[in-house]
Amino acid sequence: MKQQVVALDFAPQLCAAVVSPDRALLGQVIKEIKEVGVSSQEIKTLLVPAVARRLGENWVGDRATFGDVTIGCARLQNLVRCLKTNRLTSLIHPANLITPLNCLVIVPQGTQHTLGAVVLADQLRSAGAHVRMALGVDNVTAGHFAACQSPDAVMISAPAEANIGNLRQLIQRLRQKSASAKIILGGGVATEQSGLALVTGSDYVSNEIHAALDLVKSDSREE
Repeated sequence: MKQQVVALDFAPQLCAAVVSPDRALLGQVIKEIKEVGVSSQEIKTLLVPAVARRLGENWVGDRATFGDVTIGCARLQNLVRCLKTNRLTSLIHPANLITPLNCLVIVPQGTQHTLGAVVLADQLRSAGAHVRMALGVDNVTAGHFAACQSPDAVMISAPAEANIGNLRQLIQRLRQKSASAKIILGGGVATEQSGLALVTGSDYVSNEIHAALDLVKSDSREE
């Protein structure tokens, strides 16, 4: 808990750095964060989501422009990809080491930012899952990915303003192409609306990665 607090203490600095015209500032802030003992994994899983939320709050509160948010999210996404982490097998569920879950992460067409999906994919890989991403795809393309991959789980990352009817059509397409996959809906839409599993046809609605994976593994054992 103490380390988590230390990581989140840097949220204001990192938020300022990712929107700064000084490109060198981001590297300097990351160096400072690591010097106090915050790991790359903690930066990606704790600090980056906190900064992304802060950027969104600043935009809603007219403290940042849409351009600031777009640039900031792009830099955060690049940061997640660049930070190297050593996957510790001791922290991975034993079942994932024996039979890793095969996960497909989808961002629907028209979604402005894909940062959440990139962080999600990184968290899934850290949990021992095999992950493929399909970003900004239409329903036909998403179905093609599902048919080719035969995933154990399809995770859809959708923003708060996502159209529920469109999500329902996407999930119907995914079920046609990969009937055995568990479909999990998450992202901003999961925190803004209730009863989503029923109205969209998804199996679960969750932003808790490990809880979602446990549900998929539990269902697999029962089948």
